[in-house]
Amino acid sequence: MSASLEAGKAETVMAALLPDVGERTLVLNRLMATWECAESAVPGVSEVTLSPKGFCLNVGQVEVLVFQDGILHLNLHGRGFAPDGLLPYLRGVDYKSISQPQCAFFGSPSDLQRWESEILLPHHEFVKLAALSPTGKPRKGTPFARFHSAGLLSYARHISSHAQESEHFIAYHSAKVMGFEYEAQGKFEFLSAKVGLLKKAIGNRVWVVNGSPTNGGTRYSLRGVYTATLIEFEDESSQLYRIHGNGMAFLPPLELNEMAWFPGFLKSQSNFSFGFNRISDPQVLSALMDLESSSVAARPEVGWPDIDLPFPSLEGSPRLVLHLRRERDPKLVKAKKAAVLQEKGQLACEACGFDFSATYGKLGDGFCEVHHRVPLSSSDLPMTTVLKDLAVLCSNCHRMIHRTSPMSSVEKFSADMSL
Repeated sequence: MSASLEAGKAETVMAALLPDVGERTLVLNRLMATWECAESAVPGVSEVTLSPKGFCLNVGQVEVLVFQDGILHLNLHGRGFAPDGLLPYLRGVDYKSISQPQCAFFGSPSDLQRWESEILLPHHEFVKLAALSPTGKPRKGTPFARFHSAGLLSYARHISSHAQESEHFIAYHSAKVMGFEYEAQGKFEFLSAKVGLLKKAIGNRVWVVNGSPTNGGTRYSLRGVYTATLIEFEDESSQLYRIHGNGMAFLPPLELNEMAWFPGFLKSQSNFSFGFNRISDPQVLSALMDLESSSVAARPEVGWPDIDLPFPSLEGSPRLVLHLRRERDPKLVKAKKAAVLQEKGQLACEACGFDFSATYGKLGDGFCEVHHRVPLSSSDLPMTTVLKDLAVLCSNCHRMIHRTSPMSSVEKFSADMSL
């Protein structure tokens, strides 16, 4: 089959699996970035296999990146601190040819978009280790080379190169006008009346700059960079629209005033009087992307807690991710906590009786973890969750219950542990 036909076949498969162009671009960009990381470490060490359900990228004899049934699986290596919000996406792994500590990220494309900046370095570290033998010598190719899909790689390279030509926008937050500083997070929201420009920003990158008044004039700082995903009508009377996105916060914010390129950019943007505007200067874009790269590289070593839950097969991982996501649903958590507090007056662990409030005082008020009693694997059909399906647990019991296989009931776990 010719290269163009192979690429066409890959496009057909990926379009069916990821109809959303933005999600497809995100996944294929990640495939290309991981491939290039491996090939820069040891040329010829990688192969990617395409199937009707997705793809698997192997480096040497180890799978490093898998996309199947809408779920991404990226292997990670390192030790240190992982944000609490990331923990539910992480599972323990044990590849014998890779040193510990290891874990893996499981999530949807939107989950990857939210957490990619946090897992980028440990993922690339895992990839580089996979390219070497346990003694540190470069591996000689991969035993899976005969399954390689050159068409998928060609299609991914085309999509990735096209994505690099995407547009960039600036969103300016004036602390003086708004009355507060812009607090950057993994998610982005911004109000503007420029609906035409907001629509053009969808699928593209938005750089957020905050301006703070001082005695010496306004201090500008770069607070985050995001991919815009959604526009909502905010206020009919003022014709305001709210644009949403996901991406990376710069923590701490990056000060801009002293940067050589910034005064010219500020002038070209009329001191950010446009609020939301397109960035067209290639030198400014290059400088911004250099800041992003430097910020990621300068982060403390991202390490990962000892996540030694049973490693799920890829076939079961979508249900596992959905199960954990349902346990994080803020509406369910809030409703369950309210019901238990009304009935019992405290949020004591249903397995061991531990009460965060009783132990930690005001710091522990209202804190507990909410566990879904019924695993999604018990049904092939969509499941409706009611409050009796949920249990209040302390962090330790919650983690230990998820280590049992098959997953134990709260009551059996408590009895078995004599809690």
